[in-house]
Amino acid sequence: MKIAITGSNGFIGNACCEYLAARSHNVFKIKRKKFLSSSEINLKNSIFDLDNFPHDVDVVIHCAGLVHQKNKKRYSYERYHKVNAFSSYDLAVRCSQKNVKKFIFISTIKVNGESTSLNNPFKDPFFCNPLDYYSLSKLNAENYIRDLSLKTNLQTFIIRPPLVYGEDVKANFRTLLNLIYRRFPLPFQKIKNKRSFLYIQNLCDFIYKLVLDESLAKSNTFLLSDAESLSTKKLIKLISNGFGYEPNLFTLNESILNLFSSLLGKKEALSKLTNSLEIDPNLSYDALNWIPPFTIEEGIYKTSKWFKTSQENL
Repeated sequence: MKIAITGSNGFIGNACCEYLAARSHNVFKIKRKKFLSSSEINLKNSIFDLDNFPHDVDVVIHCAGLVHQKNKKRYSYERYHKVNAFSSYDLAVRCSQKNVKKFIFISTIKVNGESTSLNNPFKDPFFCNPLDYYSLSKLNAENYIRDLSLKTNLQTFIIRPPLVYGEDVKANFRTLLNLIYRRFPLPFQKIKNKRSFLYIQNLCDFIYKLVLDESLAKSNTFLLSDAESLSTKKLIKLISNGFGYEPNLFTLNESILNLFSSLLGKKEALSKLTNSLEIDPNLSYDALNWIPPFTIEEGIYKTSKWFKTSQENL
């Protein structure tokens, strides 16, 4: 089977390429055209280089996109929409014209919202509450792609994951790994929350199952995570165990913690460690009769071991 993947140089895209190629699939990498400003992305030209796109591709996995940015003033709604929504739709249209059978779009759980109350996970794919330009652009892309599936023969599948972690992880999760590895004291001893995560190998395996499946309806949306959610305290403990030592946790009054984070400009980063954001993935599991090959404990352990080895080899 021939599979094309966008964002192949990114964390998720690269992992998908390796996972599918290891299972004897012919993987073709769709490259993004170089651009320096949003003005260079217009509604007439694709941001992807499709000049050499093969005519016999069976599946396209769309991992590329403009991710959530810290510098919100620089990234306007128009920029997010053009990169994440319009370019995704444009790519899907071209796929339908080239008789691609399946289009798999990696969205985000932020389409459902930024947080959940404790023990009240997101499980309805039709519930949407995007609260920033990034998540709104992903929702717009989802709607465009679903609408296209009604008008063409293209099957469209949308995956909304939470934070994806694993070997080669970047951004906030890597920062947390680094803090714990260096035994930096963390003030989360008494924080009561639950957050869902998704191990990269579980995501790749689900995509692999989705590629092979022939029983699903023409369009589906999946809320996908590891089977178990974790409190921040337990997450830190699991990472510490992977490093081979006890976690360095202490208690700090939550109001003081919020004050310090505001003063340091880290309020958003702190919320990701103190708020709850849970997914109930059982509907997605059942749709494909799928069980994650790795538990969250195994995923965290493997990620911690990878990070420790990478630090020791510096």
